[in-house]
Amino acid sequence: MRATLVCALAAVACSGTSSQPAAPLSSHHEAPPAVQRDTPAPHIGWAEHRFALAGLPAVAKDGSLAVVAVDDGDGGRGYPNLRIEVRDRGDRVVDKRQVLLSDDYERLVPGDEPGPELARRIDDANALLADLHARHDLQKAAPLVLEDPHDTERLPITASGDDGLEVAWQSPRIVVRRGTSTLATVDGTAWLPRPGKRCPTCEPCANPAFLGAVTKSPGIDLVVVELAFSGTDMCWEPGHQFHVVAW
Repeated sequence: MRATLVCALAAVACSGTSSQPAAPLSSHHEAPPAVQRDTPAPHIGWAEHRFALAGLPAVAKDGSLAVVAVDDGDGGRGYPNLRIEVRDRGDRVVDKRQVLLSDDYERLVPGDEPGPELARRIDDANALLADLHARHDLQKAAPLVLEDPHDTERLPITASGDDGLEVAWQSPRIVVRRGTSTLATVDGTAWLPRPGKRCPTCEPCANPAFLGAVTKSPGIDLVVVELAFSGTDMCWEPGHQFHVVAW
């Protein structure tokens, strides 16, 4: 029996063939191949001490998501900040990149130009935008015309498009109509800042909301609503918010 086993092993060794080890299984899916698009991807740059944005907001050609650039505001200092958010049709944030916080401006922008860390973050955000464009064919969203039927000069609450689309802020709701048809109604109560005092003897701050902008890509059944807030010298306005409303 032992001799037989030795002979069998010798035969394998002398045959000149051997089995190759199996390749390890990948733990993740391969990245999709790059797709050549007719338009460039959205892009983040830097000019005159500020972020320079191109192609944002943008919407996937199939209407599955929107990409927005969020500025949270910085009160009296006015330092720039930026966050890229990817929101799906249900307005859920499915991806994001915090490019800069205002509190980090002096550290990350020495001499008014991005330092190595901020440059890396900008490159990372641009890589995300390029990947999203390759996979979703991002379309630049064009602004609708803002209107203020009450002539308050500061608080536009409706926006209209050439195709009869109308978007209205009827606090606390966004209502989208075309003609006599209501396409979508979204409750925005959770978006509103809570009134609060800036000091013990101050009056409570209230920051009424209004439409900062509404953008849409032709043929895609969603709008990107930029909700803005009014403020005063004592009650600085919160940063703008972006929300996806789809139908």
